[in-house]
Amino acid sequence: NATGEGAVTFGLGTEASAQGGVAIGKNNATTDAAFVVGNGADANNKSDAFVVNMDGSAVFSGDVTVNSDMRLKANIISLGSTLAKLLQIDGKSYVMKTDESKQKIGLLAATSLIVGNMIGAGIFVLPASLAKFGGISILGWICTATGALVLAKIFSNFSKLISGKSGGPYLYSKVVFGDFIGFIVAWGYWISCWVNNAAIAVAIVSALSFFFPELITSPISATLTGLAFIWFFTWTSSKGVKSSGNIQIFTTIAKIIPLLFIIISGMFLFDWNIFPEFNITDQSDFEVFPIVCVMTLYAFLGIESATIPANSIKSPSNTIPIATMIGTVISTLIYVFGTIVLFGIF
Repeated sequence: NATGEGAVTFGLGTEASAQGGVAIGKNNATTDAAFVVGNGADANNKSDAFVVNMDGSAVFSGDVTVNSDMRLKANIISLGSTLAKLLQIDGKSYVMKTDESKQKIGLLAATSLIVGNMIGAGIFVLPASLAKFGGISILGWICTATGALVLAKIFSNFSKLISGKSGGPYLYSKVVFGDFIGFIVAWGYWISCWVNNAAIAVAIVSALSFFFPELITSPISATLTGLAFIWFFTWTSSKGVKSSGNIQIFTTIAKIIPLLFIIISGMFLFDWNIFPEFNITDQSDFEVFPIVCVMTLYAFLGIESATIPANSIKSPSNTIPIATMIGTVISTLIYVFGTIVLFGIF
């Protein structure tokens, strides 16, 4: 019989060290052992052959022998390994550390996912596109930024209600509205991602053409360069979420530093006489305002980035909400102030 609370014993004797004994529980032949196979592993015919302690560590005192049946022996070892990873004894969990925790990303990487995915081609292309509408573009940024912050808060709340499960918008839609709506959201999001990849490739080639003019005159070179960047990012993603997170941190910092430099240095060169009027088009404010809002809304794609790999984020119920809000605020400030400064310089 097993003497510990909730303990289970199989065998001829009263403890795990007896011949043919198997004990699961706290009090058995080995002090504080959680799982014991005792079958007389040594000459004294008394020691335990295989022990999994409550801290998750495994100890082999000898060869496990179960009626010379190698398959049964393998099954017992497999069971012991499973218990070593997660044991429920007396209402407490005893978890053995694995390499999985090392593959999870923290707050910095999760925030970088938000900022890095939001600040893309938009900040480099939109100010020039919005300049033809005038100062009303700043109002468009503020309007869409307000909506983005509301969405960020919604995603933050969902990440607390449905914690630790990957999927983001797809998962939330599926839980609330069912499989069909979840599929539509996932399908639409997938399309937006690969369309956005094409836009990023075009933006990269366009930026590099300033330094390498042949990218303008040679369509083949431009295409190969864009594809090379897409495949490079695909390769980094295949290395795992930890590797992708580290690269995301690096690329995000690489983006923010020059943008902050332009914003800060632009403050000293800012001239209100250059700043455009509120509406410089022939259309009314009510006609222009929706246009600039739609254009600026594109730049907020990526606000959901931290919710998608939730299962690969440390403490997701705490990390994701903080990363989502911080990332959205940082991106918003860079968008608004970046556009204002550029309007007052050129």
